[in-house]
Amino acid sequence: GSTAGMDRRSQMFLTGGLFRRVDYGLQGGLVVDYLHDDWFYKADLLQLRGELSFVTAYRGEWGFRFTNSQQTSESTISIGGSSIDLSLESLDSYRFFARRNFGIHLQSTAELVAGWSEQKNALVGLRIELPLAAELGLEAESLYGTPPSESMLGYDQEWWNIAIALKWTPGRSFGTARDYYRPLFKVADNASLLVQRLTP
Repeated sequence: GSTAGMDRRSQMFLTGGLFRRVDYGLQGGLVVDYLHDDWFYKADLLQLRGELSFVTAYRGEWGFRFTNSQQTSESTISIGGSSIDLSLESLDSYRFFARRNFGIHLQSTAELVAGWSEQKNALVGLRIELPLAAELGLEAESLYGTPPSESMLGYDQEWWNIAIALKWTPGRSFGTARDYYRPLFKVADNASLLVQRLTP
């Protein structure tokens, strides 16, 4: 909670698109991400998210990922009895990444991310996936976006996300590296869809 609103917040993310996986060479895809955010405001946002990478013979991978806002959400909020117009959209970002499968049967994955945003934030992140059982795995992810150096209110333009999740893959071993039908993209979350407030 905060002085601005309630102590509860609900978000719904949806992702859909196309991708191509390979054993060696170029792979990539493009998806559309949707976010419904219900807090002291209500927002519906869309973005495009794309990725192109080169898979090496040793299961290493080097690539580039981008996000591009497709929809702005307008709402009116009330703070301290005053009405304020609020405009939100997703933040355009550009990220290079290095990803590698490792461990027994290459079922574990580690990914390092570094990039920037349209607001001149520097972005750094780390994601790790580890198998816990045949169809169960653990995912841990973090992302930090530094505020622009010229920003007067750094905290207002700073992003960070830490997430830990259990993942269940019924009917398929967790982290199977050569599964061509395993989605290349995760469902959007607060690390891949960053929300910014537009100033008048």
